[in-house]
Amino acid sequence: MKTKYWKRGAAILTPALMLIFLTAGSGCGSGGSVASEHDHEEPAEAGAHMEDDHTLPEGRHVEVDAGKVREWGVETAAVVPRRSRNRLSLTGEIHENENTTYRVHARVSGIAKHVTRDVGDRVSPDQVLCILSSEELLRMRTRFTKAVQVFREAEADFDRAGRLRKINAIEARQFTKRETVFKAAMAELFSLEADLKAVGEKDALLESVRKAVFTGDRGVLRAFLTPDYRILSPVEGRVAARDIVLGQAVSTDSPIFEIIDPRRVWAVLDLLERDMASVKSGTPVKITSDVYPGVAFSGQVTVMMPRMDRHLRSVKVRVVVNNPDFKLKAGMYVKGAVELEGGERMLSVPSTAITRLFGVNGVFLAEPEGFHFHPVRLKGEDDAGFVFLEGLEAGEKV
Repeated sequence: MKTKYWKRGAAILTPALMLIFLTAGSGCGSGGSVASEHDHEEPAEAGAHMEDDHTLPEGRHVEVDAGKVREWGVETAAVVPRRSRNRLSLTGEIHENENTTYRVHARVSGIAKHVTRDVGDRVSPDQVLCILSSEELLRMRTRFTKAVQVFREAEADFDRAGRLRKINAIEARQFTKRETVFKAAMAELFSLEADLKAVGEKDALLESVRKAVFTGDRGVLRAFLTPDYRILSPVEGRVAARDIVLGQAVSTDSPIFEIIDPRRVWAVLDLLERDMASVKSGTPVKITSDVYPGVAFSGQVTVMMPRMDRHLRSVKVRVVVNNPDFKLKAGMYVKGAVELEGGERMLSVPSTAITRLFGVNGVFLAEPEGFHFHPVRLKGEDDAGFVFLEGLEAGEKV
C-alpha cells in the first residue's frame, strides 16, 4: 500500500544520481527540493535489511523536477512480475572429451618413412598421418595375392570335378579330395583378407587385387605389393599428440598419434553436497571463462560421479560443452552456472534502482513533474540482478 505522499508513477534514480541530487539541495530548480536539510543517510546496498521500516519519517521527502531529469539523462525500467530465479555457481576445469578422443596405433610394425601431420593440425577421416615401411605388411600382402591365385585354381578344379562326378567320370573320393582343397583355399583366403582389413586395407583395394590376379593386371599388383603402410586418421579432429619421428622403429604397443574432436569438450565441475538435489543428468549448464569475458558456452550434465569427496563434501559432475570455435582448451579453469527456478512470481525491479534513504529502502518513481522517492519492502534478490519487492504495481517504471 502506498503512502499518502506519493502518486502513481514510473521511474527510478540510481543511487549515484541520488547522491548528486542530495548534494544539490534546493538548487535543483524551482520544483526541486530536499525537505530535510540534515540527518539523511548514505544509500545502502539493495536487500541489506529486508525487514526495515518502509515508511518515511514524518515531514521527510525527496523530489526532483523534470528539467533535471532531462539534464541528467535518467533511464527508467518497468516494474514487472518475475519468477524468482536463483543461480547455482560451480567451478572446475575443461577436460578432453574421452568419448571423441582416438589414440592411433600402428597395427603392424615398421620404420617411419614419412610423417605428414603434426600437433595442432586439423585432420579429416582417412587422411594420411604417416607412412611406415613394413616388411610384415608386405609379407601379408604377398600371401594374400598368392591365396587369391590358389583359391581361383582350387575353385575351378572343384567346379570341374562336380561336373565330372555328375556323369560318374570320377570316383567319389576324387571329388571329395578336390572339395577339401577348395574349402581349405577359401578359408586361407578369407583369413588373410580379414588380417589385411584389420590393419586398415579397404574392401575396394582388396577387390581390385582379386580382379588383377584374374586379369593379370601387373600395374595394380605392383602398386599393392609394396611395404608402404599408410596410417590414416579415423575421424575428423585435431592432432593433440604425436610420438613418432623419421626413422623410428614403430611397434604396435604404444599410440603414435592422438586425435581429438574439440567441438565438444568436458567440463568437470565440483558440486557441493547441499546442492546435489538441484542437479541431475540433462540439467543445462552455462560455462564461462575469465579468458573470454561475456562469452557463455552451452552444456548439459551427462554424468554425476558416484563417489563424493569426504573432505570437500562435493561430487564431480561432468558436463558436455559445445565448443564450436575451439576456444575452450583442456586444463582451463571455468565456472558453471545452473539456473534454478523458484515457484513464486513477484514484482521486480533492477537492483540498481533501489536506494536507501532516511533508513528506508525505496525507489524513485517518475511523474510528469519529476521524481518522487517511494518506500518499498524488499523480498529478496536473484543472481540475475533483479530485486523482488512489495509496495509498487506492475507497469510502473523504476
